[in-house]
Amino acid sequence: LMSSWVVTGLMLPDVGSVQHLSTGLLGFAMFVLVPNRVERTTVVVGAGFVVWLVGHAFLHGVEPGVEPWQAAVSRVLAFTACIAVAWASATAIGAAQRDAFLLLSHERETNGYLTTEISRRKAVERALLERANTDPLTGVSSRRYFLERVDHELGRARRSRDPVALLLIDLDHFKDVNDRYGHAAGDEVLRSVSATFREHVRTVDVIGRLGGEEFAIVMPGADTELASEAAERVRRQVSLLRIDQPGGDVRPTVSIGVVDCEVWTETVEEALRRADTVMYEAKTSGRDRVVCG
Repeated sequence: LMSSWVVTGLMLPDVGSVQHLSTGLLGFAMFVLVPNRVERTTVVVGAGFVVWLVGHAFLHGVEPGVEPWQAAVSRVLAFTACIAVAWASATAIGAAQRDAFLLLSHERETNGYLTTEISRRKAVERALLERANTDPLTGVSSRRYFLERVDHELGRARRSRDPVALLLIDLDHFKDVNDRYGHAAGDEVLRSVSATFREHVRTVDVIGRLGGEEFAIVMPGADTELASEAAERVRRQVSLLRIDQPGGDVRPTVSIGVVDCEVWTETVEEALRRADTVMYEAKTSGRDRVVCG
C-alpha cells in the first residue's frame, strides 16, 4: 500500500487533491490497522512521505508561481495534520484495546476463581452430606437416611405397583462379644458383618444401621420369596466369618426377620415394627435363622 501511494504520487503529479486525500486515508489506515505498532508505523509513513516529496520535487519541480519552501511546508503541514489525526485515533484505539484486554483478563481470573470456589464448596457439601448419611463405623446408611430411603421406596412402589421387602437383622449374643473381647473387637465384628451385607445383596438394595448391633435392608422390587433367599444367603455368609482376636476367633451369627411391606396401608415405622416382631421370632426360635412374616 505504501509503495503504491509513493509510485502514484510520482507518476501522476497533477492530481493534487487525490494525493492529499490518499495521504490522509493511507496514514489513518496504517495507524488503525496495524495495532500496537504506532512508533514503527510513524517511521514507515514518514519515510514514504519524504520519498514522495523528494521524488516529486526532483522529477516535476515546483508548481509555477509557488516558492519551493512554500510547497514543501504546505505539503508537510497537510501530511502532519493527517498523521496527527491518525496517531491520536490509533492511540485511543490502542488504549481502549488494552483496557478491554485487562477487563477480559480480570474477568477470566474472576471466573476461574469462582469456578474453583464453587467446585470446592460442592465437594465440601458432598462430603458433609455423605458424612451425615453414612454410619461412620460400618460405612452403611445412617438410621435417618435409611428411613428416608425406605419412605422413598414405598412411595415409588405405590406408583409402579412393585413389591418392597424389608429385612431386619440383629447380631446374636453381641453383648457377650463386647464383654469377652472388648469393644474394639465388637467394632471389628460390626465392620466385617456390614461388609458381608454389601457383598451379598443387590446394588439397588439399601443397607442401614439402625443402632447398636441392629441393621436393616430394604429391597425394592423384591417379593418375600426373593427377599428370603437373599436373607438366607446373608445369614449363611455371616456364619462363615472368622474374626481373629487375641482371646480367640469370633464367630458371629445373625437373626433375620423378613416382611413384605404393605405399601398402601402402612408407614415406615409400622413396617419396621412388623419386621421387628418377625425378627424376634427368629431370636426365640434359636437364633442364626431367617423367619418370614
